[in-house]
Amino acid sequence: MRLRSETAESPRDMIVRSFRLRADTINEAERSVEAVLCTESPTTVFDMRTWEPVDEVLRMDGWEPVDQVPLFDSHPQLSSNPNVEDDLRGSVRNIQVSGDKQTGKLYFAADKSSLNVWGKVRDKHARDLSIGAIPLEQTEIAPGETKLVGGKSYTAGPRKLFITTKWKVGETSVTPRGADPRAKIRQAPSAPPLLKEPTMNERLRAYLESIGLAKDASEAKANEFLATLRGDQLAEGERLRSPVATPAAITQTTVAAAPVVTSQAPNLDAVRAEAAAAERRRIDGLTDLAGNDVPRELLRSAIDNGWDENRASREFLGAIRTGRPGAVSAGPAIHSRGHETDCTLRSLQIGFMHRLGTRVIDPNASERVRAEQEREAEMGDRYRYLSMIDICREAVRLDRRTASHNPDELVREAVSGASLSAIFTTNVNARLLESYRGITDTTTAGWCREADVANFKTNERFSLGKTGDLEKLPRGGKATHATIDDMVETYKIARYAKQLILDEQDIIDDSYGALQTMPNEMGEASGRLRPALVYAILLLNPLLEDGLPIFHANHNNLVSGGPSALGVDALAAAITAMAKQTLDGVTLNINSKFIIIPQDLRWTTQTMLRAGEIRNTTASTKYPTYNPVQVSETDLMMVRDNRVGVAGVVDPSSNVAVAGSATNWFMSAAAMEAKTIEVGYRVGTGRQPQVRPFILTQGQWGVGWDISMDIGAKALDFRGLYKSVGQ
Repeated sequence: MRLRSETAESPRDMIVRSFRLRADTINEAERSVEAVLCTESPTTVFDMRTWEPVDEVLRMDGWEPVDQVPLFDSHPQLSSNPNVEDDLRGSVRNIQVSGDKQTGKLYFAADKSSLNVWGKVRDKHARDLSIGAIPLEQTEIAPGETKLVGGKSYTAGPRKLFITTKWKVGETSVTPRGADPRAKIRQAPSAPPLLKEPTMNERLRAYLESIGLAKDASEAKANEFLATLRGDQLAEGERLRSPVATPAAITQTTVAAAPVVTSQAPNLDAVRAEAAAAERRRIDGLTDLAGNDVPRELLRSAIDNGWDENRASREFLGAIRTGRPGAVSAGPAIHSRGHETDCTLRSLQIGFMHRLGTRVIDPNASERVRAEQEREAEMGDRYRYLSMIDICREAVRLDRRTASHNPDELVREAVSGASLSAIFTTNVNARLLESYRGITDTTTAGWCREADVANFKTNERFSLGKTGDLEKLPRGGKATHATIDDMVETYKIARYAKQLILDEQDIIDDSYGALQTMPNEMGEASGRLRPALVYAILLLNPLLEDGLPIFHANHNNLVSGGPSALGVDALAAAITAMAKQTLDGVTLNINSKFIIIPQDLRWTTQTMLRAGEIRNTTASTKYPTYNPVQVSETDLMMVRDNRVGVAGVVDPSSNVAVAGSATNWFMSAAAMEAKTIEVGYRVGTGRQPQVRPFILTQGQWGVGWDISMDIGAKALDFRGLYKSVGQ
């Protein structure tokens, strides 16, 4: 939970992060226990400023050391008690960071209330705590986007991701339930075994199984699966995990007093409106205060990090003094911009994007975002002509190191830092995603399902069959249970990847061609993955779980010979056959929505679907007749893709070339109406390729990037698909 503090002592937000006490290092004599306070695992917190959940990562290398922090019975921000000291139960000391986790030792006081809490912890009744972390510097990543922060690449899922690079611990509290699965009480070798984990409630277990958890998974595996959820799935899991349907409402005042827990739900619309108005007033005040003298980068940081005008005034004044030349005895007043202030990481990123021809301004963005992008484009334009050696020199400066005059040493200094990788990675990522979105498949949209899966393990898709039908219930009778049908289709996603290398010699030679062309080519290749997987399934006609291929005479969805050549009669037969499909004797009445054809059949199909009438040229009298398959009657959509034609396709999963046909054609129902082909993406990737930078070692010099995409496809049923083998 993110709580807004307006006190002068705490000018920033308080982030409340929870963890579970799952083991003991109890010291009876000093009433203490050791714990892992926090890890770098992403945690969902609630942003009271925007009234929405966000994800947040606390970087351990950004923690500001403290000797000790107070230990409360509950977070004072959430307590109705106006005397915060009444909630004090002790302190946390010996706080230190090791790797990606922070540890500390909890000491409990000797008063009656503190001893009561200590007894619950000692006897393992109270096992959860949470820390209140105060962020000092943060980087915001929009949903689905990737940024390099402090030398590491982070990708946001469906919600905003905040990377906190500078923070401190404000307090620690005993709470009812934890959230971070990696944060635990530390256990000594001689400690007694733990009590058994509480059994997961049935509602949560059923939900996890519906999104991919194996039905026979153990309790531990179920909890591990729960820990991998992100976005809406995580929010739903947390809701079902809680024994209470809705938490107590939290209201918040704009004065220095802490928020008060009340039993009456607040007017959420009024809270949102007031919070939005207050934020607008703050942003307007900071913008007026900055004027034209403060760098845009610093103004953005002030807005993003929640500075008030007092903090902003000090920072703005320091920036202006840094960029101002020494005083002269006389002359007109001149506002001079300093190189150290203007030549920022962002301006170099934009300048290099200009040089490579990468689009800086998104025409589909909102007016406010485009205005900001235009300012950034103007700011970076002055750096578009820098050579790669010049960019390396500026990157070393940004890393706060001394730039060598030796080109080889300069390049290696820059490559080993974070700034150069961030400059190049921004361009690689932008060009890759621009090309990927430009070639994003449209020919499989609408008739293929999409799903986000947790991992690379087997995904099961069940069918209820006839047992899913509702049955008449007599008075006093008991409803029967729906059971899973024997037909279960399974598939796995896979990772498809390549590497892009920028050699040190290319940097020295100012040769940036690889960064200009290869990300585009890899983005286009990523965009071709989905249709290649889907059309390979249509052409390969693999077996389903019933032991028959997708298209088979026994499935009533394959025609060869007779009225199979594309025409009114063949199309009408296909539409009728799909509408007559049954499941356990129940007629499904599936509507045909898409006709999938090679380019060779485009004109035949287009003429047939758009003609207002069909003439019977074989009859003795040639009168106009009605066209039963025109688009206005059938609502059919034509999908043209020569991967089902003579061009064929290479199956990405096996690298096997599959031939198509100039005369074969397919029919499909809409994905929302019938099971057809499902395309699965790994959750958290935004259904797009991911970019990860690295430094070349072991006899190589330079920088490189991994480009990967996690995707898979599988036919789930035959009833919504149809194939005609043309003459």
